[in-house]
Amino acid sequence: MRRYIRFVINNRVSIVLLMVLATCLSIYIILSSRDILSSSITDMFFGDSPRFKIYQERVKQFANDQVIMVGIEEPEPLSPESLERLSKLVNDLEDLTIVRRVHSILDLYKLDRTQGTLLPRTYAEMAMANPGRTSELTEKMIKDPLARQILVSKDGKHSLVVIEIFPSKGSSKAAEKTPRLMEIITGVFIESGYSEENIHKAGIIPLASEMIRQTKYSLAVVLPLIVAVLFVTVFVIYRRVWPIIIAGAVSITAVIWTLGMAVFVFDRISILMAVVPGVIMVVSFSDVVHLCNAYSLELSSGLSKRKAVFKSCSEVGRACIYTSLTTLVGFFSLSLVPAPVFKEMGIALAFGVAASLLLAVTLSPILFYYLKEPPHDMEGEKSRVRVYQDRALDYLRRSATARPILVVVVFAALAAAAVAGTYMIEFETDFIKRFSKDSEIGRDARYFDRHFAGTNYLEVYIDLDEKNGLTDPEFFSRLSVLEDELESLPEVDLVYSVFDYMDALYPRLHPELYEEHPTPPQRAIIYQYLLLLEGTVDPVEHLIDRDFKSMRLSLRLADGGLLSTRQTGQKVNRLISKTVGEEARVDVSGMTLMLGDWLAYIIYSQRRGFGFAFVAIMLMMAVALRSWRSGVISMVPNIFPLLVLGGYLGFFYDKVDSDTMAVALIALGIGVDDTIHFLTRFSGEREKGYDVDKALKNTFHYSGRAIVITTVVLVAGFLPFNLADYSTTRMNGTLLPLCLVFALAADLILLPALVKLRIIKVET
Repeated sequence: MRRYIRFVINNRVSIVLLMVLATCLSIYIILSSRDILSSSITDMFFGDSPRFKIYQERVKQFANDQVIMVGIEEPEPLSPESLERLSKLVNDLEDLTIVRRVHSILDLYKLDRTQGTLLPRTYAEMAMANPGRTSELTEKMIKDPLARQILVSKDGKHSLVVIEIFPSKGSSKAAEKTPRLMEIITGVFIESGYSEENIHKAGIIPLASEMIRQTKYSLAVVLPLIVAVLFVTVFVIYRRVWPIIIAGAVSITAVIWTLGMAVFVFDRISILMAVVPGVIMVVSFSDVVHLCNAYSLELSSGLSKRKAVFKSCSEVGRACIYTSLTTLVGFFSLSLVPAPVFKEMGIALAFGVAASLLLAVTLSPILFYYLKEPPHDMEGEKSRVRVYQDRALDYLRRSATARPILVVVVFAALAAAAVAGTYMIEFETDFIKRFSKDSEIGRDARYFDRHFAGTNYLEVYIDLDEKNGLTDPEFFSRLSVLEDELESLPEVDLVYSVFDYMDALYPRLHPELYEEHPTPPQRAIIYQYLLLLEGTVDPVEHLIDRDFKSMRLSLRLADGGLLSTRQTGQKVNRLISKTVGEEARVDVSGMTLMLGDWLAYIIYSQRRGFGFAFVAIMLMMAVALRSWRSGVISMVPNIFPLLVLGGYLGFFYDKVDSDTMAVALIALGIGVDDTIHFLTRFSGEREKGYDVDKALKNTFHYSGRAIVITTVVLVAGFLPFNLADYSTTRMNGTLLPLCLVFALAADLILLPALVKLRIIKVET
C-alpha cells in the first residue's frame, strides 16, 4: 500500500488530470441524456420476460391494461348538467391521440325486452329523454347487476371514467412520459368543468407517474440535503473545514462517476436507482473520515506531514480496501435478484463503492499533500465532546474486557429473542401502500376502497380449440356455475364476464325456458344471444372473442397485496381446473398476479443473495485476519444487527415489504466495515508486541474514535431519506440507521469481549 501511495504522490498532477477528465465525461453523459428518469413497473420487474410478452399479447386480444381510472365525485351523475359535462369530457379525451378508448356511465346499458326483441338503451339516454326520472334511473343503475360498483358507486354519488391508452409499442422511455401524460389528462378534466379536488386517479400509469415524481424528489431534494447534513456533521465533529473539502471532493466525484456509468449502461434511473447517489455519498464520507482521523492522529504523534500522509493512508488504506470489498460484495449481491431494478441497483452500488475506494486512497493523499497542514488536534484542546467520547470509549472497553462472559451471554439472549421475532415475519408488497397515507396516491387509494371496492383485478382466460365452442350448452352451463363459485370466494369481491349480460338478457327474452333451465339449453339460443350482445353492447368485445372460442372473466379482489393475489390466483386456478377439466385451456393472469409470482421468486433470490454475501464476506474476513476460525466468528457482531432488525420487524410489523431484504443487504455491506477497521488495527497493535489488553486500549484510542465518528456520519447521512414519500427509499432513513447503531454496539462491546475470551484470535 505504501508503494501505491508513493506512486500517487509522485504522479499527482497526471492523476488529478485523469480524474478531472473522467468527471467531465461523466457529467457530459448525464447532461446529454434525455428522459433518463424511468420507473415503469413492468420494466423494473419483468424486462424482457417471455411470460410478460405472452401476457401483453393476451391483453391486446381483449383489452389494454394501460388504463387510467379516474373516480369522480358527482352527487347526481344522471342529471342533464352532469351528463353534458361527462359527454364533453369523453369527447375531449377521445380526441387525444394517446387515448384509445374511454369507458364511463355513458356506456352503461339497460337491457329491456320490447315486443319480443332486445332493446338496449343506456341510462344516460333515458335520463336525457326524461330528466324527471333522474333519481329513479340512478337507483335502477345502482342495483343493475351490469353496473355493480364497476362504473358507479353503491351510493350513486361517484362514477368512474376508465381511460384506455394506446400501448407504448415497446418504447423503453414510455414510463418517463407518464407525468406529462397525467398532466394532460388532468387538464382535460379541469377544462371540462371538474375541480381537481373532486377527481381521484388509480392504475399503473398514475402509479408510474408518482414514482417518477418521487425519483426526481430523491435526486433534487433528498440528495442535496444528505450532502448538507454530511458537511454539517463533519464540521460539528471536527470544527475544521479541511475534512469537509476532502470528503466532499471524494464523495461528489464518486457520485458523478456512478451516475454517469448508470446512465451510459442502463440508459435510465429508476426510483430505486435514485437511492444510489445518497448511499454512495454516505459510504464515501465514511472511508474519508477514517483516513482524516488517522492522518490527524499521526500528526499529533509528532510525525512530519509527508510521513503522516504515508503512514495513515497506507495503514488505514489497507483496511479501507477490505471494507470496500466487503461492502461491494454486499451491494453486488443485490444484482443476483432476477429483476432489472435490483440488478441495476446492485451493479451501480458496487461500481460506486469501487469508485469511492479508488478516490479515497488516491485523491485523499493528494489533497493531504496540497492542503495546509491542519492543527494537530482537530477538536481543540478543550473540546468537551472529545473528553466525553474518550471517557465513554474507555468505559465500554473496561466493561467489555472485565466481564466478557456476561457480555456474550447478554448479546446471545438478545439475539435469541430477535431470532424468535424473525420467525414471525410475513412478507407482502402492495405498491400503493409504499406511499404514505397522506400522499395523493394514498388518498386516492382510500377513495377507491370506499366507493369502488379497490382496483386490484385478476384475469381469467378460457380457450377452446373449436370455433363457437363456448356456445355448447353443457360447457356454457358449467362456466356459469363457475362464475358463481368464484364470486363466493372470500378473496373475490366481484366477477365480471359475459354471463352478467346473459343473466340480464336470457330471463327477458325466454322467460319460459329460464324457469326450467338457469342457462340457455340450446346452442342456437346461446349463439343468437352472443351475436346480439356483440352487435349492440360495446363492453362485450372485451369479454369474448368474435369466434366464440375464448372468453375472459375479470375478478376484482378485496386485497391489493402481491403475494395475497398470488395465493388467490393459485386457489382460483385449482377451482377452475376442477370445474372446467381438460376440455379447455385456462390461464389465470393479470399484472398483480404476475408481480406476485415474480415477487415470490425475488424474495427467494434475495435470500440466496444474502447467503452469497454472508459467505463471501466471511471468507474475506478470514483472509484479512489470516484465520478461518476468526473469520467465521468475526461475523457474529455483523449478523447481530440484522437479527435485531428481523426481530423488530417480526414483533412490530404486521406485514413486511419485500424490499426490506435489500436494506438488510446494504446494512450487512456497510456494518462489517467497522469490524474490519477494529480488528486490523488490533492486529497491528499485536504485531508491535503488545498484550491483548494494551492492544485493545490502543485500538480503542486509534480506531474507536473513528468507528464512533463514522457511525454518527453514516446515521446522520441516511436520516434525510426519511423525507421521501416512497417507503423503500424511506427505509434507508429508518431501518438502516437502526442496524448501524446496533452494529456499533456489537463492535465496541461484543467484539472486545470475544477478543478478550480468545474466541477471536488475531494472528501476529
